[in-house]
Amino acid sequence: MSPEKLQWRKVIKGVIAKYVSGTSGLPQGQSQMLDWGDIRENDFVILVVGRAGSGKTTFVNTVSKSELLKVDRGLSKGTRNMGTILCEKVKPRIVLVDTPPHPDEDSEMVLQDWLQSKSRKSKMKINGLIYVHQMGTTTNRFRPQETLGKLQQWGGDEIKDIPYIMVKTRWNLAVPGQDALVEEAWKEGRYKGPDPVVLQKKDDADAGWGVVKLLLENSGYNLEESDETTGVH
Repeated sequence: MSPEKLQWRKVIKGVIAKYVSGTSGLPQGQSQMLDWGDIRENDFVILVVGRAGSGKTTFVNTVSKSELLKVDRGLSKGTRNMGTILCEKVKPRIVLVDTPPHPDEDSEMVLQDWLQSKSRKSKMKINGLIYVHQMGTTTNRFRPQETLGKLQQWGGDEIKDIPYIMVKTRWNLAVPGQDALVEEAWKEGRYKGPDPVVLQKKDDADAGWGVVKLLLENSGYNLEESDETTGVH
């Protein structure tokens, strides 16, 4: 290959890498991946938690109107890392954090390390939590207290004092009487926050944004268009 073609390939690779990295070059208003160091103190940060297969990652992709996070299917245990998405141009800036499944022994250390990280705590504050539950799973697998209790243990008052909301997915799989049992189990935790929400369709971005707005309103915020881009400065 000629030197000219080699140089051209390097230029193309550089442009692609810049686009995929999510730090620049994106159209104004488009969601993007965000590095920890680029999260601002005034960002509204939301943890998205739940069991493997509950639809956490799909929910984050839907709300952010993107496919930035890989959705694991089949026998996979799902997300193994913390994925952070800065949503499209709104004010305050919304940051969604996709978490590994829990309860799960393999992912506990990832969650614990992240919540107890001094570098993370010095840069950002967690403002809300979304617990995603897939209907149709056996009721004895719905143990929000187990997951949320661990998060509160690792994150302390920062996790205890924020609003929580449960999002029920795959409503078509629900069995008779299951919803009442799920609601009762959730209420036992006496979590601060809005009432549970049902998502009828997994790709309903408007309904997903409605969940985010409920958390914002519960925290005294109003969601509005931002004058700044989502680009990291």
